[in-house]
Amino acid sequence: MEKSSSFSFVPKVRLWVDAQDSDGNWRLARITEVYNSDTVLVSFDGRSTRYDKICYLSNFTVTPLRLHTQGYTGQQRITTRDYEIQPSQVKLMEQKMTLLRRTEFKAFSAYELTLFIRGDLFVLIDDLLTKVYLVILLVYH
Repeated sequence: MEKSSSFSFVPKVRLWVDAQDSDGNWRLARITEVYNSDTVLVSFDGRSTRYDKICYLSNFTVTPLRLHTQGYTGQQRITTRDYEIQPSQVKLMEQKMTLLRRTEFKAFSAYELTLFIRGDLFVLIDDLLTKVYLVILLVYH
């Protein structure tokens, strides 16, 4: 089922979005640079920076998060992320989850909550699980 492409959002660095890769596949991505209100550089989740791509809001190659994707859209065997998880990231996620619990999920708008759960938190958990999985593979094989 094709989703509507009538939307508006302001592109910001670190914002999770859906973006079309070079093959035309929709993938979870993060804006890494904003050139102007129409042109952004995105980094695809689970892929190295060599797959980064310039996308345009005007031709709908970048859209709000989860307009076209569901679940994990990166490499299928081993996730590649060109960064290490920082303790400050984990602490920030913990603080946001505590705030959500204390406010009964009223601390953020529905859109902000979706960005957090289906973007930041999803990627953090996936990254933590992937790293644990890689350690198990290296130790036991």
